[in-house]
Amino acid sequence: MHQFPDRFVATWYRVPHYYYGGSNTIQAVLFRDGRIQVGYNGISSTQSGTLVGIAPGNGAAGRQVNFNVDSPLTISGTQGVYEWFGTFDLDVQFLIFSPTGPGGYNVSVKPLQGAAAN
Repeated sequence: MHQFPDRFVATWYRVPHYYYGGSNTIQAVLFRDGRIQVGYNGISSTQSGTLVGIAPGNGAAGRQVNFNVDSPLTISGTQGVYEWFGTFDLDVQFLIFSPTGPGGYNVSVKPLQGAAAN
């Protein structure tokens, strides 16, 4: 276990899909400055109807996007953003949410080697 003063890291390493099995590795990093980074590396359950995104809560409306096509994009603090995948296409990439002010985020997709945290 590693402790970091500026971030919380949770890793799901080679976790099988509840129905399809396989091996899925996902890492979520919550930074003290408000950034959120989700990395996907080795997703074998690509046909299972995956939902990925972020929402401010309180029943906020969500904006459906294709992260690989629509990013970079900006969302307000009153809006959620998500992608519903028929076929998951974020493997070997980071999905990064960077705060813009009162609850909003800039959203980008980066290859794993291009988004290492400082």
